[in-house]
Amino acid sequence: MTYEQFLEDEKTKDAVVRNLEVIGESAYKIPEEIREEFSHIPWTQIISLRNRLIHGYFSIDYRIVWEIIKTDIPKLKKNIELILQNLSIKI
Repeated sequence: MTYEQFLEDEKTKDAVVRNLEVIGESAYKIPEEIREEFSHIPWTQIISLRNRLIHGYFSIDYRIVWEIIKTDIPKLKKNIELILQNLSIKI
């Protein structure tokens, strides 16, 4: 999907924004000791993005959202997979 296609697809934009909100809410609920152990992940920025999306719906910058889904989400996914592997080893 191109950026232009993304901008034209209201369902996709809504779904992406909603999922970013869920990611931010989930990050907020991660215990502080886990966030500290994996401090290389920008937890504060993830949570802050959720807050901006939830409270500023009419001022969403979809260029930023696009960059996040193309650049940041793949990195975050890899990091979360590593965290889950690490935590399963400790259990």
